[in-house]
Amino acid sequence: MSLEKVKPLFQRLLIRKIKETVTSGGIVIPDTVEEDNTFKAEILNVSEKSIFTKADIGTKVIVGKYSGVKISDDLYIVKQEDILGIL
Repeated sequence: MSLEKVKPLFQRLLIRKIKETVTSGGIVIPDTVEEDNTFKAEILNVSEKSIFTKADIGTKVIVGKYSGVKISDDLYIVKQEDILGIL
């Protein structure tokens, strides 16, 4: 079973961390260079009790750097309260 198909429980979301940032000049900055307290992610799945819906799958969001539980290299399960903003 693919971890991307995990169904979060309660008010949680499954997200995938977006690994690269491209500047306006076209320079790619890997996430290991950034020293922000946040990271960008894409919503992959939502729980039934979340304020986010199936329509929000694919939405890019900003998440706190130490939020949620890491379940693989780039997949996290986070509480909906850990979403700081929508891009």
